[in-house]
Amino acid sequence: MKNLTNIPLSIIEKGIKESIKNAKELLSISNVLMDNNYGLQSIVTYYYALAEFGKAVLLRDKMKIVEIKSLSEVDVSDFFYDNNKKIMAAVRTAGPHVEILKNNFFEEYNHIQMIIVTVVVLSILILC
Repeated sequence: MKNLTNIPLSIIEKGIKESIKNAKELLSISNVLMDNNYGLQSIVTYYYALAEFGKAVLLRDKMKIVEIKSLSEVDVSDFFYDNNKKIMAAVRTAGPHVEILKNNFFEEYNHIQMIIVTVVVLSILILC
């Protein structure tokens, strides 16, 4: 299977919207899991939501660069299959309140996860 490396500029905006939609759905699932005492599963689902949000951020950033350079395709090979890069983009965009993600402090994941979800949801809404 060949990896996706370039995406036509004409469909990037749709990709951004789909990534944000996916992030919102995964956040909702994460909250349900947390409410039903599935904390670890909630965190895993939350990280997927964070990666989707990060993908939207990186696509938006790449789209701006491609528009300035008047190109027709966006090169996504440097991040599309790398969840670490997508998560770091989400953390960078959400601000310093998600710094806890970089340190892997999960002992009190109930409180941390809810704080992070709040920050990321606000960031998603601002990005929309």
